[in-house]
Amino acid sequence: MRKQIKKDALPEGKSQHVSLADLLPLMEEVIKAGKTFRLFPMGNSMRPLLREGKDSVLLVYISPQDVQGNDMILYRREDGAFVLHRVVAVEKDGTLTLRGDSQYYNETGISKEQVIALVQGFYRGGKYHDCESSLYYRFYLFRRRLSYPLRRFSFRVSSFLRRRLTKRR
Repeated sequence: MRKQIKKDALPEGKSQHVSLADLLPLMEEVIKAGKTFRLFPMGNSMRPLLREGKDSVLLVYISPQDVQGNDMILYRREDGAFVLHRVVAVEKDGTLTLRGDSQYYNETGISKEQVIALVQGFYRGGKYHDCESSLYYRFYLFRRRLSYPLRRFSFRVSSFLRRRLTKRR
């Protein structure tokens, strides 16, 4: 028999979001036991690959020394924020350079100790895509890498034009 949730248990219009900081001990316990943890990311920094409220990721444990380029990782910024981004480069000093797929600027100086988990795969439209073997995902990565310089250039041009047009008014 299913347990019924009273309608007045949650305020009107409120969803059942749990703070990632509250989930962190459970998440770490699960992934360090060799299991996967399913997470529904919030935000738009990994668009168009991951859509907020529609897609989810499977997180697994990764040793900080095993992090490499193109890995999608969950890490914690020094200000406490949890972020899911892609590794752009592993620097000679051991720090990471990261960027969200929809962003144009890198986040540098991320310590490997800030890494919480690796994205093993993701669910998009109900279909699972493994980050190691999915042709869809490999093609997506190839296309994103090739288009980044053009996307960044067009972003800079549009920003410049917006500033110029705003000054004239």
